[in-house]
Amino acid sequence: MSNDKEIAFKPETIKHILKKTFTEPKTKISDDAVRVLAEVLRLYTIEAALRSGVQASREASSTVSINHIEKILPQLILDL
Repeated sequence: MSNDKEIAFKPETIKHILKKTFTEPKTKISDDAVRVLAEVLRLYTIEAALRSGVQASREASSTVSINHIEKILPQLILDL
């Protein structure tokens, strides 16, 4: 990306979200797994932003709106 800002997700946030989905209270997640998931989320976020930007350009818009994001989501989800 041409911006100096780096996309990042806090490991504590990822762990907290994952723990909310666990059905077994003794389930644990390793720090390595959290780091890998954070990287996947980072890449997925960048891809969504880029595709939304392309969609906005196709519609001659200089800004990305929620409508552009909604239009790219079905294909983005299929590409997982």
